[in-house]
Amino acid sequence: MACLKDKNSSAVYLLHRITTIGSSADNNIRLRSESVRSEHARITFEKNRFFIEVCANDCALSLNGKNVRRVEFSEGDVLDIGDCSFVFTLFADARASGKEESQAGALESMRAFSNALMTAANLDMLLEQLIDHIIAITHADRAFLVLKEEGCFSIKTARNIAGSELAQADQISDSMVREIAATKKPLLISDAPQDTHLGRSQSIIDLKLRSIMGVPLVLGNELLGVICVGSEKMSNLFDEEDLAVVSVFAAQASLMLKNLMLVSGLKDENEHLKTLVGNDVVYKDTSMENVMRMIRKAAPSDMALLVLGETGTGKELAARQIHAMSSRKDQPFITVNCSAIPESLVESELFGHKKGSFTSAFSDRKGKFEAADKGTIFLDEIGDMPAAAQSKLLRVLETGEIEMVGDTVVRKVDVRVIAATNKDLKAGNFREDLYFRLAGLEIRLPALRDRGLDSLYIARSLLEKINAGRKQPMHYSKEAESAILKYPWPGNVRELKNRILRAATLCPGQDITDKDLELGEGAETAILPLSEAKERFTKNYISEVLALNNGNKTKAAQDLGIDPRTIYRYVD
Repeated sequence: MACLKDKNSSAVYLLHRITTIGSSADNNIRLRSESVRSEHARITFEKNRFFIEVCANDCALSLNGKNVRRVEFSEGDVLDIGDCSFVFTLFADARASGKEESQAGALESMRAFSNALMTAANLDMLLEQLIDHIIAITHADRAFLVLKEEGCFSIKTARNIAGSELAQADQISDSMVREIAATKKPLLISDAPQDTHLGRSQSIIDLKLRSIMGVPLVLGNELLGVICVGSEKMSNLFDEEDLAVVSVFAAQASLMLKNLMLVSGLKDENEHLKTLVGNDVVYKDTSMENVMRMIRKAAPSDMALLVLGETGTGKELAARQIHAMSSRKDQPFITVNCSAIPESLVESELFGHKKGSFTSAFSDRKGKFEAADKGTIFLDEIGDMPAAAQSKLLRVLETGEIEMVGDTVVRKVDVRVIAATNKDLKAGNFREDLYFRLAGLEIRLPALRDRGLDSLYIARSLLEKINAGRKQPMHYSKEAESAILKYPWPGNVRELKNRILRAATLCPGQDITDKDLELGEGAETAILPLSEAKERFTKNYISEVLALNNGNKTKAAQDLGIDPRTIYRYVD
């Protein structure tokens, strides 16, 4: 195991492909010296060799008394950084450094792996982090990770000591994987050529592995997968201590792996439902035509925009339409629900944070604004944003600059901001200067109850999408369509979609009735002036009769006993 030893013979093990050195706490090796820069040097592990190089031209670095910029380490080299001195040492066997030092190295790698888990945003990243750390701590030449999916095993990642994907990733001992899967217990073949059980399998011979071990990924009694680790060197034969270390890594990763697999499954299910519901804006009412006309005009601009409307009217969908019609359409569209983030974490979520800036900041983390760079960020429920975050948002809108929590470095971002709210920002504690910045362009979405026949058109469109995946199509009864038109939809389009999806799922036959929709008598009606109540009733009733006549205005007028021109007055 390679390490740097100081004048007191204390060892710092080089467990990573890149080991950073500097005065900042963010480095793997921190040197508290005025002559050492915050990011001074880095040690890299490349093709079984260690190199050291400076991070900047003005960083001083000396190896064996000579100033260097980048150089390969050799056994016994003396490294001087500022007033700190180290000796580089390579052990032929990690165990030669003694049990305590070996345990210290394992603990350090475990700590680094725990931090890495915090940043694993997806399954692939977690698996790569796991394999790279196992290779580093065991000094293996290669490692494989196999997952069990739908009863079958498939290789998810296969990497070598240099941190690269293996070209022949399918070369793995099937017999070893099967045995570990059957017993759910770790397996060690310390000296493969001498092992008569599995050591002479063709895959182990083809991979030129001298020593190999495998551990199961198990949570409870469920087998999630298998990790296999191999060494080509006679000087690095695995033993029970190595197997125990890898088993600890596997146990730690199993819980996170299961969680990510569950999250991935939920995302897939959610995407399927979104496909059913669709992101199309379905409308025929004049009020929505005016909204779409304004969206088309606003889309090409980079100006901040405020979308207003009741809950469920489709504010995020409107923002997505604007993004899709803009020059940023191929860049990220990032959504943030300001009301769902704890007040103490809003700034961290939006602008990111530096490691150690607060109790749970275990590593640097980019914020949503950096994630949305070159694209669009949608700030939903912006009326719930804390005052401190409002101030920083105003700065972004004015200068395009952000600062991570706990950092003094200013970062430039190019982001279009679209905000949304169902509140009156002028009536609350919202910053007036920020409001005027956002309200330069303002789009107000009408409630579904004010959109005439649109509730029925949306319901029919949704059922068409659901029928596309069914052998026997479903239909609405006349009573169901009448109920859809009469119901005031206090939850707007969101409530309508949820009601239709639920009815389509639970309906025992092909005809969805008003009872399947479970709309009841509707919400309580607000008291209105008599003239307004008459106008609303007339419009709704004409819309209902028109829908029952499939949009035929002449036939609807005959049924109502009115002039067809009256129909046009109410429904355009």
